[in-house]
Amino acid sequence: MSSVWLPYIPRYIINDLLRRPDAPLAGRELRFHAVALFADISGFTRMSEALGRSGRRGAEELTAVINSFFEPLIARVEAYGGMVGAFGGDALTALFPCEPHDAQTARQAVQCALAMQQDAQRFAAVETSAGTFQLRVKVGLAHGPVCCCAVGDTATQITFAAAGAAINRCAEAEHHATSDEIVACSDLLRNVEGIVVAEQRGAWGVVAALDTPEPPAPLAPPAPLPLHMTGQLTSVVHPMLAQRLQAGEDAFVNEHRNVTVLWVGFNDLDYDGDMAAGAALQEYVCAALEIIHRYGGYLNRVDMGDKG
Repeated sequence: MSSVWLPYIPRYIINDLLRRPDAPLAGRELRFHAVALFADISGFTRMSEALGRSGRRGAEELTAVINSFFEPLIARVEAYGGMVGAFGGDALTALFPCEPHDAQTARQAVQCALAMQQDAQRFAAVETSAGTFQLRVKVGLAHGPVCCCAVGDTATQITFAAAGAAINRCAEAEHHATSDEIVACSDLLRNVEGIVVAEQRGAWGVVAALDTPEPPAPLAPPAPLPLHMTGQLTSVVHPMLAQRLQAGEDAFVNEHRNVTVLWVGFNDLDYDGDMAAGAALQEYVCAALEIIHRYGGYLNRVDMGDKG
């Protein structure tokens, strides 16, 4: 199987596909404990508004800046044993699977956040055709149970979602951070030695450093996916992108369009306490997809955490 599809599928789903290659992609549900990292980038909104006035040229320039910013952040996550769980606009969620009291993995996640801050310093003054802009990153860290799902219909569209206490709390931790800060929940800080805390803010602490830097500990690369899964994997991206990827045109997947955006909020699913929550999400997303596709739309993503 060509690796062209792998960037569009979360690593935890790839691992499960390798364990259970004959099970359908839709409806998969994984539960594990993890340290969750939520990195939010400030400055992109102002830059995108300014470059957007230049039309297609500005949009392409913005895409280049976004890629150059996120590429080292993704590399940091993978270098310290994490998995990119989701992108949400100008934010990134990463998961570091671990046992409930695994201090070593928590230290690796903290080191990853510190390295992200260093990488972001290169973007203190980004020169563009619309002016100079500053990009800054703030990070939230938490640990707890996570419920990860592949939801939708293989015949139309599959999307991925990660939910649970760790996702909610890392997003909440990020809300307590100002630009260039890393904030972690207090129970994570209590269980991990060697984290230097600059300031305590109620149930949250501002992380300044580690007593001893952690060396990289990357995950082993995944094995190739089975050939027979190709048909299912095309449903994880927009049909137009799938056609280009199948044709080997993976360098030409970007496209800029004017669209109408519809945001739907839903909640009251208990992903930690209710073992049927994943199935309920699958049922809801399938019903939503039928309506969305009926009216010519496409589901961009399912957000969790601070988005509900």
